[in-house]
Amino acid sequence: MSGFSTNRVAAEDCGVRVDLPHPSRTTNNQIHTRVESFCNGATLVNNTITGKSYRSRWYGWEHMKTKTNGPKTTWRIRVTVDVNCEYGTWHRWRTEGYGSGILNGQPVSASAYEENNDEVMCGANN
Repeated sequence: MSGFSTNRVAAEDCGVRVDLPHPSRTTNNQIHTRVESFCNGATLVNNTITGKSYRSRWYGWEHMKTKTNGPKTTWRIRVTVDVNCEYGTWHRWRTEGYGSGILNGQPVSASAYEENNDEVMCGANN
């Protein structure tokens, strides 16, 4: 997150994390990615996280779903982007995370992404 200039909180203690997109183990025919906005040791006001998931296509990345959680006043907020997919299809997946909030009266934001190097298969009870 940018804008962390306080002595109390170091920039490496705040930011956005994105898990690797993966076939759901609990929901048939879905790809899941957890996205998190956090600030260890401090509370973010209006802490909001948005995750956007894409799948690979011959022409580039196709946007599949956007999901947001917040705003909340907390040190951490999460959202799971749960994209429906067709059984047996193979794609690479990319999820981007965008976090924002207010820390010590100053607006802050950060982003991160994660994507698969190889295609993964969508299936029942992955």
